[in-house]
Amino acid sequence: MRGMKLHARLLILTPLVLCICCSQLPNLAPSSGITAVWNRSPSNAQEMKVECGSAYDALHKRIIAFGGRSENWDNVNETWAYDSSTGTWTNLHPASSPPYRSSHAMIYDPARGKVLMFGGDDFVRAYNDLWEYDFGLNTWVELSPLHPPPARQMHGMAYDEENEVIILFGGRRTGGGDTFNDTWEYHHRTNSWRSLDPQPSPPVQDHINLAYDAKHKKTVLFCGPVARDQSTIGTWVYDHATNHWSTLTTEHTPTGDHTSLIYNRNAGTMMLFGNSEVTRGLEVWILDLETPAWTIARSFSEPSYREHFGFAYDADHDVYLLIGGFPNDDNWLLKVQ
Repeated sequence: MRGMKLHARLLILTPLVLCICCSQLPNLAPSSGITAVWNRSPSNAQEMKVECGSAYDALHKRIIAFGGRSENWDNVNETWAYDSSTGTWTNLHPASSPPYRSSHAMIYDPARGKVLMFGGDDFVRAYNDLWEYDFGLNTWVELSPLHPPPARQMHGMAYDEENEVIILFGGRRTGGGDTFNDTWEYHHRTNSWRSLDPQPSPPVQDHINLAYDAKHKKTVLFCGPVARDQSTIGTWVYDHATNHWSTLTTEHTPTGDHTSLIYNRNAGTMMLFGNSEVTRGLEVWILDLETPAWTIARSFSEPSYREHFGFAYDADHDVYLLIGGFPNDDNWLLKVQ
């Protein structure tokens, strides 16, 4: 039964592998002097969930993970915290929690010291609710903002520190429904969403990779292949001041469709981790907007192949945490040097 559930889910989530020659793929970067060193995380770690959400709470120095699907493919609504200083997970057991879900997005609001979560699905319906988690109080609060975006899963969110707003892009409804390429912003001061409707806009996309570059004050989107269409692969940059998306031209580019993009504020660069349509393995890429250029890192002792994982960056300890995924639910720590 478990195998049947997994197979059914993957029919919805994972595109069929398409065999194409290398000449049809984007130009790949040669190996660089950057190294990605992997280590298994502590043995007391929870059985990590597929499609959980995660974000780093800089005020309390914890990685917060919520929801996802269990090994039996059932939704959960547990809240966990990872402490990099001790290498331990703690099940927080808040008094009340958001509904069970997966494929949601989570970000950290540094202005208020809270973690926010939007959307996701329970394998029957998608959500468009917005929740706020306070680690100090161990409480979840539903914010119920005005004018929310349509319900969705597999969307991307980033916190624009310059304008103190959440930027949301893309995603899709449950069960192979509509896929979006809309851009929204959320203002906490007014507790309201607003559709930005920039022109042009990146292609329709799910499994979104979105992160805010604080150094350049821009939101960055990496687009992987959509429905086996390699032409959608590319990097886009959103300028809030002009409400404009622009394509970023680079000599080389990643090719994965199940990836995670995170800003490293210590280095002032973006890091993309995930699968490769070329090697069918896991890769680590670094994006520098100054150049601009994507550079692939040499990986050592990397984890086994997976999709639908959680990923977060602890800036205080300068370490990335890989959280579960399918078909493997283990945890790994990553140092990029």
